[in-house]
Amino acid sequence: MALAADLPVPDEYVVGPGDVLLIQLYGKDNTQYELLVTREGVVQFPGIGPIHVGGKPFVKVRELITRRVQGQFIGLKASVQVGRLRNIQIFVLGDVVRPGSYTVSGLATLTNAILASGGIKRIGSLRQIQLKRQGKAVGTLDLYDLLLKGDNSADARLQPGDVIFVPPIGKTAGISGEVKRPAIYELKNETKLEELISLAGGLTAEAFPHSMQVERIQGNRERTVIDIDMTKPEGQQTLLVSGDVVRVYQVSDQMERIVTLSGYTKRAGPYQWTEGMRLTQLISSLGDLPTEVDAHYQLIRREDPKTRFIELLGADLGAALAAPESDANFKLLPRDTVYVFSIHENRRAVLDPLLDQVKAQSRPDRLEREIAIDGSVHHPGRYPFVPGMHLGDLLRAGGGLTDKAFTLEAELTRYSAPDGKERKQEVMVVSLDGALGKDSKNDPQLKPYDQVVIRRIPNWTGEGFVSIRGEVAFPGRYPIAQGEKLSSVIKRAGGVTPAGFARGSVFLRESARIREQAFLDRVARELEEQVLIVSAQGSEIGTEKKEAILEAQTLLKQIRATKALGRVAIKLDRLLDGEVEQDIALLDGDSILIPQKPGEVTVTGQVYFPTSHLYVKSYGRDDYVSKSGGVTERGNSSNIYVVHADGSVSAGSGWFSSSPDMGPGDSVVVPVKVERLKAMKLATDLTQILYQLALAAAGLKVLGTL
Repeated sequence: MALAADLPVPDEYVVGPGDVLLIQLYGKDNTQYELLVTREGVVQFPGIGPIHVGGKPFVKVRELITRRVQGQFIGLKASVQVGRLRNIQIFVLGDVVRPGSYTVSGLATLTNAILASGGIKRIGSLRQIQLKRQGKAVGTLDLYDLLLKGDNSADARLQPGDVIFVPPIGKTAGISGEVKRPAIYELKNETKLEELISLAGGLTAEAFPHSMQVERIQGNRERTVIDIDMTKPEGQQTLLVSGDVVRVYQVSDQMERIVTLSGYTKRAGPYQWTEGMRLTQLISSLGDLPTEVDAHYQLIRREDPKTRFIELLGADLGAALAAPESDANFKLLPRDTVYVFSIHENRRAVLDPLLDQVKAQSRPDRLEREIAIDGSVHHPGRYPFVPGMHLGDLLRAGGGLTDKAFTLEAELTRYSAPDGKERKQEVMVVSLDGALGKDSKNDPQLKPYDQVVIRRIPNWTGEGFVSIRGEVAFPGRYPIAQGEKLSSVIKRAGGVTPAGFARGSVFLRESARIREQAFLDRVARELEEQVLIVSAQGSEIGTEKKEAILEAQTLLKQIRATKALGRVAIKLDRLLDGEVEQDIALLDGDSILIPQKPGEVTVTGQVYFPTSHLYVKSYGRDDYVSKSGGVTERGNSSNIYVVHADGSVSAGSGWFSSSPDMGPGDSVVVPVKVERLKAMKLATDLTQILYQLALAAAGLKVLGTL
């Protein structure tokens, strides 16, 4: 209770045994005394004698001592203060956390004692705290006055021997929801609902007073609910019963008398609705919208306030702004939502959830109001059907035709169930003249479930490009027509320069690269699985299989390090000599690389000194291998590959076997020894694996020279 001891001593403080009075005499002499109040309530004042101060208010004690000093001493005055306060013993009992005897400061009050005892239990009363002195009740504290109103007038100061008693809690009622202080309240003099709401600080701004509920336990111990309208006098006067729980609900989140602008707009959000409001009053000009807005298609979501059925309508802001008095200037209703779209962004994120809502409400007497367009339009997909809708309206909803569209006619598929038993399909071809404004009177009218396909212009393909680099007059990236041949692009690039090596041209195709890479990835997985299976046999695998594992791990590293190129073998030199059967049709993404004429042959793989050697016409494959130090112990001399400059591959039958014809730009590849891998039952053909590795190694060598 140090907090109470530090407070100024009020005039009404009752001085008692144990208090220390600080008395300063001033005038012709200055003297200071600290006088202890004895058990008899007396202070022994030097030069005056005993003065009885016990049981007197401090203001009376101060007056008494001041008067005695002035009467006994000439020319002196006294200043009287309370120095050290006495401690008193009190009792805190009842429903507190730590009931018992407490020693507190002489300035302590009821609340100080309650805090010292740990506070009131959940079952203790906050409103009937009793102060008992000498066996009689001398005061009652209602903590609600202090906590809710800030009134501490009943917070009495304690005397030695006082008893603070906290009885059990009385009647209670709870209140939750939209009140400022939702809680369970103890009732004292409150008997009506409006008084409970007042205890809770009143209703919040979002409270809905027309519909409250009181959950009550009836006399027969059954729980029930009573609906209350607090806007009516009888609702305000509702009598409370102990145990009542009042629920104050929030007003609906749904705004009324508003329209909402959403989507591709600068100022999305709710706007005030006024009687007779039209679309152009919500969006007064295209300048209010971003530059890439679709001015000719907006979607309006409308909900019937009675049935809650959703209706989706299409609008044309451009037409409405051009003719504000026309029907195009859509009349808006309260709670309409207007969606604005960009000419670029996909509309499905907005349209599909709305169409699904409408679909969920469909039934035989209320058909799903949906229609679809596909093909060469900017935004194909499902759209809401509106009675009286024409093909031109659907084209406008789909963002209009693309540059690839066939503008003469479209295919219309119509579904119907005339007898209600079987769905029938009718496919027809309709003219686009009316839909495109060329003959507006003949714009076909649509029905629910119609599906329109806008065809593409025959033989129209998307832009395709091929890249040609190296020794041509004008290397670069060229657009190609459908079916265009390699010879055409070579000619457009100015032909092969005199320094170009047509025989060593590298032709790369993405589809081939994907197939090759998939093959290498599959091989790596299979080989890795086989290594794990054989390794799991432990000491039982034998020497031969141990060596096979080492060979497999080496091969696996090569496969993992190899990236497929997608090289397709071509005979460009023969094509330039007039062999038209060598002319290949080009695809988008193809790449042609024409290197300079080489003068060397490259030897790679499992040789002691992989390098390039000057081409010698009389040399064969084995001569170049010998010049590179010969085949290593881990080299596979029975499967030496020659990758010719044109991308074709020749595989000899072994070391010192008949050698294929060699030419400048060729590469000799000595693969790793893989005979023991056959014991691992590898599913993939090892010959095909070595072929792919050889082709990739030789191809990278050529690419590295460009």
